[in-house]
Amino acid sequence: MKKVTRKKNQDRGSSKEEKKNNVKKNKRKRNRRTEKEKDEEVKAKNQDLKVLIWMIDCQTSWFIAFQIIPKLVDTQAIVGGQWSNF
Repeated sequence: MKKVTRKKNQDRGSSKEEKKNNVKKNKRKRNRRTEKEKDEEVKAKNQDLKVLIWMIDCQTSWFIAFQIIPKLVDTQAIVGGQWSNF
């Protein structure tokens, strides 16, 4: 069988620089990814908060409506059966 040998780079200095540059590029990419992930998490949390606030707002408006409406409606009319068709 024939032995397989690796070819050695004659200029080792340039390969070291390339490795450093690649490491720097990879770090930048990782940092960008983590920043994007953090931004997405913040956006998702903000969206969840908006939905939660909207739900609370709807619930409070219904709660307020059910407190105010009976005061506005004549209770005698409800007791008398005029509201039976509703």
